[in-house]
Amino acid sequence: MFTLLTQTKENTNMICAIHQPNFFPWLGYFNKIYRADIFVILDEVAYPKNGRTMKGWGKRVSIIAGGEPCWASAPLVYEHCIQIIKDVKIKTSEPWQEKLIKTLTINYKKSKHFSEVFEIISKLINYPSDSISKFNTNCILELCNHLELKCKFIPQSTLQTEFASTELLIEITKKVGANTYLCGGGASGYQQDELFQKEGINLVYQNFEHPIYPQLSKEFQPGMSIIDVLFNCGIDGTRDLISS
Repeated sequence: MFTLLTQTKENTNMICAIHQPNFFPWLGYFNKIYRADIFVILDEVAYPKNGRTMKGWGKRVSIIAGGEPCWASAPLVYEHCIQIIKDVKIKTSEPWQEKLIKTLTINYKKSKHFSEVFEIISKLINYPSDSISKFNTNCILELCNHLELKCKFIPQSTLQTEFASTELLIEITKKVGANTYLCGGGASGYQQDELFQKEGINLVYQNFEHPIYPQLSKEFQPGMSIIDVLFNCGIDGTRDLISS
């Protein structure tokens, strides 16, 4: 199901970024894809849980409703055991897709680019899969095609990885033939930076600065889903925000 966009940037470094397949991710996620030559979908690690509930950006993201942030999410099937991301299922018995499309219609129908992107977003929401990993990955790859983000996508599950934590990131970077690892700003809280230099890998922090764009909210809310950006800025405007 992976569409490999093999055109890469002309530079001396081969930059690898690694991330779990998030649900309609925010701008910073796509900025990381824009800056990378290879983007590895981290689908063979444990899905985060909170007690007996599924949590995290793999199932939900913020949109604007009634001028305020609210959650847009997909219902997941909870199992008592540890669940690997690629094995997590969506509750197909719940009409969540219909509800989400209705919510978006009500709250974004007055947005400047609603007619331009509504069909694109609706098609992604209605993607027929009971796998949250496949659903999210399809969404990410299809949006990258629309936004003309050129990057090679590789699922972790095809790499036969063995390690965890920082060692896993290093292992993946080496396996895909990259010499530079691009990490997000939150990585400093858990990542052992010194190990990258020891293994001969350049470490670059993304340091993404969130741009301000027109929004249907009482005051600007950063970190919203790419859905919010697309409805308000359109394809071209969203591409400009990602690349700037």
